[in-house]
Order: sequence, then structure tokens, then C-alpha cells
Amino acid sequence: MSNSKNKGNRGELKVCKALTDRFGVKFNRVPNSGAFGTTHMLQQEAQSVLSGDLIVPILFKFSIEVKTGYDLDFLYLLSKESSNDKNTFQGFCEQACEDSSRTPGRIPMVIYTKDRRDTVIAIPTNNHSRQKQIEEIMSKNGNKRFMVVSFNFEKFEKWDTWVIFSLNDILLEKDEFFFDG
Repeated sequence: MSNSKNKGNRGELKVCKALTDRFGVKFNRVPNSGAFGTTHMLQQEAQSVLSGDLIVPILFKFSIEVKTGYDLDFLYLLSKESSNDKNTFQGFCEQACEDSSRTPGRIPMVIYTKDRRDTVIAIPTNNHSRQKQIEEIMSKNGNKRFMVVSFNFEKFEKWDTWVIFSLNDILLEKDEFFFDG
């Protein structure tokens, strides 16, 4: 197994552990790192939990794409100009949109991990059921650090603006932000 594949697996396992510890329900890696839901004919309910990189609880609102180890400079995400870092991160977000589009009602989420750096999450700011809560989180801010970035999506233009938070900060939110019912 290649070093980058091992790194990706470790990143997904790290995220699964953090989410399982926080919510008290099991999060697991999807076989083949998320490809399973696109390469196998699945019933809708199975596809809804096998979309993205993680198997999530049925009532969880997000489809999660995990990216590990890429050496990104987040300052380039704020630039209006194109850059490798911005294009790479936009690709992560587009992949999350593609995964969540197969699971009606799920919101795309990217979780980016890198050794010796804070893990961050990115979610669209609009056109979904958690839009109001995201606006409230951003306005109350408190000690939460965040940045807002916009992308030029062709296929997913309804989700062209994303907010990036520290994973530790966003996991302080109430369970109702993450789950239906």
C-alpha cells in the first residue's frame, strides 16, 4: 500500500475516532475510501450512509469527504486569483458536493487533516437546512476561528460559498446542528 494511501487511511481513522468520541455513536471508514457507494448498486438507504469517505449515522446531516496530508496554504484560498492551493481545495469541495448529491438532504462537508496542524472542516454557507445555524455560529463567533471562501463551481453553484472552521470549535456545537430528529 502506498504511503499516501496509508496517510489517507490514518486521517480517516483519526476523524472517525474524533466524531465517535464526540457523539457516542460509531463512525467508520467507507470501504475503498468512499468509492464503494459509487461503484456498487445500493439501495437508497445504504447509499445515504456509504456516500463520502465515512459511514455516518442515518440521521447525521452531513456527507463527509476527508482529505489528509496535502500541503495547503490557506491564505491562498482568500485570493481572488487562481492558485494550486485554491484549485485543490475547490476540488475537495466539489467532490463532497458530488457525494452529497447522491444522498438527498445531506450537506457536503470536507474535513482536512495534516500532521501537527489543527484539523479543519468546510461546509457550504447556504442553500441547505443548516444555513441559519451556520450564520448564527459565525455571528456569535466567541472564540471560534473561521474563514469564508468562494469558488467558481459550474455544477454546484448553489454551494459556491464555504465556511471553514476548526474541527474542535465546531464540535462544541449542539447535537441538533449535526443530526435530524
